[in-house]
Amino acid sequence: MRLFKKAAVCLLAAAMAVSMLTACGDDGPSNPGNGGNGGSTGGGNTSTSTPAKPDEGNSGNTSGGSEENGASTNTVAWLASKTYKYNKLFQGNKLYMSVNCRSGAQVMDYVYNQSGTETYVKLTEKNTTISALLTSDNWAYVTYPEGLIVSGKKIGAKMKSDDFEQQELSDSLTKNKVMIGVLLTPNNSSAIKTEKKVLSGVPYDTEKYDVTYNGITVPVTCYYLNGKLVYIIGENGTHQLKLRFDDLSNTPKAGLLKPDSEYVFYSVDQHGNVYDENNRLLGNIYG
Repeated sequence: MRLFKKAAVCLLAAAMAVSMLTACGDDGPSNPGNGGNGGSTGGGNTSTSTPAKPDEGNSGNTSGGSEENGASTNTVAWLASKTYKYNKLFQGNKLYMSVNCRSGAQVMDYVYNQSGTETYVKLTEKNTTISALLTSDNWAYVTYPEGLIVSGKKIGAKMKSDDFEQQELSDSLTKNKVMIGVLLTPNNSSAIKTEKKVLSGVPYDTEKYDVTYNGITVPVTCYYLNGKLVYIIGENGTHQLKLRFDDLSNTPKAGLLKPDSEYVFYSVDQHGNVYDENNRLLGNIYG
């Protein structure tokens, strides 16, 4: 049971993490200005250590002006920035987000829903969907890719966590939230550049700054439309990570903090054997 659970959780936690900004390869450069998704996907250290918190004492208004690549830019103070608002959002324990993640050829849709200690995560990649729900009473519910059916029913796993596994599971499910929080944390709060940019034909207000992650300094640009965060684009040499936020708020969805009604949740062991509440073998999710 423990091995099976860890495998499912690792898929959820690592799928987006490995495509962050530590990819390696030799693809051609990407162009965030026209909405391209250049670059390639590779492995990397997925540590979620957060860079130093920006200096919140720098709360003045925008100042200065310069020309960068022919476009007029200004510098905005941290507390006056749009990024500050979303940085604070990701530090809280109430969050809902639906985000599309692109890194080279890798494309994922990711849903994260947290209310206090209850956390739900769903990942869809290449028509395969997996989800995990951790409830406040230490139960974990994991669903498997569609089509894995026993006795005509979609089967999910229901597992009781001890205190150590509960914390391990919670840390795994929140890993990608932490990593996005890193992208929203500039190294230098006094060096946030603002600029008007067009992405896929739409004009956006942008804020650009550097983030250091795993010893690598990466330029990050946040795209805002009517004050709402729509994109985060990070560059690492010839590689690009593009996050598109379809929904993002501090209002969790209560319906996602309950076991999925489309599934019947049974005990599943590390070999994929499914058992009912009477410990009767029903079949195997691997066929």
